[in-house]
Amino acid sequence: MIFETLQEGSWCLGVFPVFLLSEPVRKMFLGKFFEVVELREHEFPSLNENELFMAQYALLAVLGFLSVSYVWKTYLHLRQRRSLRRADAVPVELQGVINQEKFDESRDFEISMCNFHLLKEFFHHLLVILILVFGGLPFVWKLSHSIFSCLSTKAGWKLKTGKLGEEIILSVLCMFLLSWFNALLSFPFAIYEAFVIRARHGVKKQTWWQFIKEHKKSFWVAQLFILPITAGSVWFLGSQGESAFHNLWVVSAITTLFLTTIFPTCMALYCSKTIPLGEGSLRTAIEDFASSVGFPLKSISVLHSSCKQDKNKVFTYGVWRRKHLVLSEALVEVTVTKRTVEESFPTANNTVNQVSKAEGDDKDENERPKENDEKEEKEKKKELKVQEILEAKTVRTPFTESEVVALVSLFMVSVLIGYLYSQPVICHAFGFPFDHPILMRLLVILVFVLVPYREIMGFLCTWSRRRFEFQADAFCKAQTKAESLKAALLKLNCDDLSFTVDDWLFSAWHHCQPRLLQRLQALQKTE
Repeated sequence: MIFETLQEGSWCLGVFPVFLLSEPVRKMFLGKFFEVVELREHEFPSLNENELFMAQYALLAVLGFLSVSYVWKTYLHLRQRRSLRRADAVPVELQGVINQEKFDESRDFEISMCNFHLLKEFFHHLLVILILVFGGLPFVWKLSHSIFSCLSTKAGWKLKTGKLGEEIILSVLCMFLLSWFNALLSFPFAIYEAFVIRARHGVKKQTWWQFIKEHKKSFWVAQLFILPITAGSVWFLGSQGESAFHNLWVVSAITTLFLTTIFPTCMALYCSKTIPLGEGSLRTAIEDFASSVGFPLKSISVLHSSCKQDKNKVFTYGVWRRKHLVLSEALVEVTVTKRTVEESFPTANNTVNQVSKAEGDDKDENERPKENDEKEEKEKKKELKVQEILEAKTVRTPFTESEVVALVSLFMVSVLIGYLYSQPVICHAFGFPFDHPILMRLLVILVFVLVPYREIMGFLCTWSRRRFEFQADAFCKAQTKAESLKAALLKLNCDDLSFTVDDWLFSAWHHCQPRLLQRLQALQKTE
């Protein structure tokens, strides 16, 4: 009841930063901050007047931009909610594809999720401000130091680790505490989303045991990655000194190349249950078209339906002259030999035999119209697979421009972080006037100081990917395949039961891939 009341009044959440900057509230909240981190010249004689000024107002500037970002995103979600509430009828482009009942159910669910997101972001923004103003990060660092001291003394540990080794242990413990606090604070919202909103709309029903097991597993799996990365980062920065960030860029560039070249191929073969696409008209059409546009297609595989599906249900991986196309089993009827089925999916053998027997016994003249309809659907799906090749051709793989931009952006970020990392005023402003922990300097810079850069780059990446998608559709139109692509997209949307009515500004900011209606309208404009 409390959540529903707050959701209905979520229109006022965007005015919270303005309320925060009012005179009485500013004195109440920010007064404590200036009492804690106010710097005096005799305490830090190495800081000049400009550095003192920067230290005193750096956090205030971060709070200001966080508030501006929050207001902007709240405005976008309010626009989205208004667009959802006004969409009371099925769009003309979707009539005959989705009925009014399914449309209303999907719209109601999206409205509930939009309200929930507004409420969740409000509490998240409020919590971040309270943590920064009242010294939450220094508190967690001191708590980890106290826990480490207590364990080392009462348990009789004698660690001869040195200064850097001790800081690595403290950093790992501090990161674990931060992750635990974050999981604890987000748990009530996850419960409400799973057992109130999604249960009310019949989406992804879970039992309590499944819910707890899933979150517990995700938390500990995340720790297996976060804690070693934390220890390695602290050791690397502590041992390399000033050249750490230049070396870090080289390591990151090599890692990026590995993740975009070798890793996808290995993971696709190791983690995914895929089988080769059987010989037939679909495979022939894809190979012929790939050859005609100069796309270096190496193989075509089908992803088993029990695996987690990609949102697009079609994707490519690989670089240079070895491109691999993966199709979802939900979109294609795979023709495989009995041996392939037995080796890849042993449980499917009986199903294949039963289907073959049924086809031999039950075929009659009444099934011919149905076979024609299935043939038409296959042709529509075929155009969707071919469109993925068109997209890959349009964005000029192998080694797309986006990876080059990412490496250049990573270099710029490394230079910027290296400069900020060497500035003691950053630590002073966020509550660390006497000690400058490596982990805290990284967290402050990456999570808070670089927020403007992340927001701008995120929007540019989203805009670039949307542009590539529209270019792929335009290229498909130039190949006189627009009508087939429209039919395939409508069929795919009907299978997914996704809601496609969005505010244009909200979609441009949040969705890397244009929604269905936007793609259909763009195809109509190019006609």
